[in-house]
Amino acid sequence: MHRYLYSFFFLLVTVCGVSSAENWPQGAGPALNYAVSDAVIPTVWSVVDNRNIVWRKTLPETGQSTVVVWDESLFFTTMVPVEADSEMGTDIVAYRVDAKTGETLWKREIHGTTPSRMSGCFGDSTTPAAVTDGESVVFLNGSGTIRCFDFSGEEKWSRNAPIHVRAQPFLVNGTVIFHRAHEATPKEKSKPKKSRQDSRKDEFNPLKWNQLQALDLKTGEVRWTTACGTGIGCIPTYRSLPDGRSVVLVGRGGGHHPIETPHGISLIDAADGKVLWTLPLGGFQTTLTMSMDDRYAYVFHKGEHFAVDLKTSEVAIRHSIVRNVKVCRPTSAGHATGTEDFPVSKKRAVTQQSNLLVGEYHFFRRYQSDLVGRIHIRTGVVEYLEMPIKPVVNEMTNSRGFVVMGDPRSRKNNWGHHASPIATAAGSVLLLPVMDGTVHVFDSDTDVFNQESLLSVNDLGPTGKAWTRASVSVSSGRLYAHTIREIICIGESK
Repeated sequence: MHRYLYSFFFLLVTVCGVSSAENWPQGAGPALNYAVSDAVIPTVWSVVDNRNIVWRKTLPETGQSTVVVWDESLFFTTMVPVEADSEMGTDIVAYRVDAKTGETLWKREIHGTTPSRMSGCFGDSTTPAAVTDGESVVFLNGSGTIRCFDFSGEEKWSRNAPIHVRAQPFLVNGTVIFHRAHEATPKEKSKPKKSRQDSRKDEFNPLKWNQLQALDLKTGEVRWTTACGTGIGCIPTYRSLPDGRSVVLVGRGGGHHPIETPHGISLIDAADGKVLWTLPLGGFQTTLTMSMDDRYAYVFHKGEHFAVDLKTSEVAIRHSIVRNVKVCRPTSAGHATGTEDFPVSKKRAVTQQSNLLVGEYHFFRRYQSDLVGRIHIRTGVVEYLEMPIKPVVNEMTNSRGFVVMGDPRSRKNNWGHHASPIATAAGSVLLLPVMDGTVHVFDSDTDVFNQESLLSVNDLGPTGKAWTRASVSVSSGRLYAHTIREIICIGESK
């Protein structure tokens, strides 16, 4: 535990230059691992019952960016308001609001060039969260524009860049690192969808790849672009290692015949974007929130959990997550835990982006069923808990009653083939939101993972009206959530 706390504070100071965990300066949080180790947060709340709700801010339009916090300011984005039912959108609105009251301090429109499906279950133009260092704030429009402002709302720089809407940018050592998409030519855009499957001859051409790119925070100039590709469903992660290296973990692979090769994972030098090593993994599904500690990278692959040595790139530890696993299920007499085997999925074992490393446990949602799992990264013990999931149909209407949805799969409750809101950890408390606006709260550090580990099931609004794809952010003992209709500040009632 002491090593874990030390690593946290080392990252906090090195990466962001902040002095405490009170700020949430980017979607991935202060330590870039979607976690804070010392926060005390509410574990029970309800928007429907107005329980432990400090304030709510109605928004004119849908958005799915995680709320970013610096001192008393919040930053997030929405789509530009529409005046009719809409499926596609290009332009977004960037907000700065007062963290105490939700009052709007300023907002700026950021125009894009490439339309995205609004309220998409894999992302839309508003998905990338802002990043800030306390002086500047950078907003990314997934439709192709990046703009930097000072805290008064004056623009410092702007640039056009193709951006993948699923990914989360992050701020490291004065650089904004984001998932740069391949910029298709008009000829490529006009090809039928299956043309991507027929373009294998281009698979070794980096000009066709999606990559990470780093921009100078002060000027917006490009510092570096990775030579290796990055899968569109990959959520890269950063870490400062004890040996002094600052690294980023990325992956490639997945469905729809991605051309970035080889499928597998790569470790990148965060200073210049150079590849330190690559581990090929045939059939790898890169739709993960990438995870590291000081020694290993952790990935799920074909029904197994791998610990990959950060120095050698060798798979040092591997454990099955489908064979001889413990499963806690509800019964007529309560709950009972038994040992089960699951078939190895031909697609993926983990719901997209649902996994999070918290201390000694790697949590995930099983792709094929209503199960939350965890694996102890040292012992390999795997435990599942069946969740109390009820079918939900999301209305997908904004606060003004218009349907704002480009993909009908967004109507589902997110226990299936979607990208999940990335979980958040505060100490041993794990917040796991799903797309229908339900947030499951767990004690992540219980000796046994069973029904007692589920502390509460909370809502972000009425059933079917609280759709979300944003993570929950943590600051000063409060939680901030972003739904299709509003920003919500959650805190203990006094």
